[in-house]
Amino acid sequence: MAFLEDSLEGQSYFLRSVSEDDAPILLKMRQDVEGRAKFLGRGTLTLESQRLWIGNQRQMPGDYYFLVQKKGTLEPEGLIGLYDLTDDNAQWGRWITQPGSLCAVESVLILLRFAFNNLRLKAVYCHTISENKPV
Repeated sequence: MAFLEDSLEGQSYFLRSVSEDDAPILLKMRQDVEGRAKFLGRGTLTLESQRLWIGNQRQMPGDYYFLVQKKGTLEPEGLIGLYDLTDDNAQWGRWITQPGSLCAVESVLILLRFAFNNLRLKAVYCHTISENKPV
């Protein structure tokens, strides 16, 4: 796996740090309340609120949020994050994949490789509510 500036490369997908320019993508994925986004915190969902959240998130030490993109097409297929870094562990989540995307397994694998190989973490955990059957 390569770490290129703000991106992490896998076999078929890559993760790149979310920027404020990605706010429309976040908004669209988070508004899918009938689909995978219904398990995320709701809050106020506007383009401006997403831009502000991204700007704040990028300033938080130990908080990584990535857009999952398919190699070749560069189409956004999901979002995934690593956060709450304390000592040698962290939590992963904020995970949304587009319906029909095949990025799920590889996006988690890329994120975990980053956590263990690049950040040298010893443990990474995820909290998932039991109703979230797809996860």
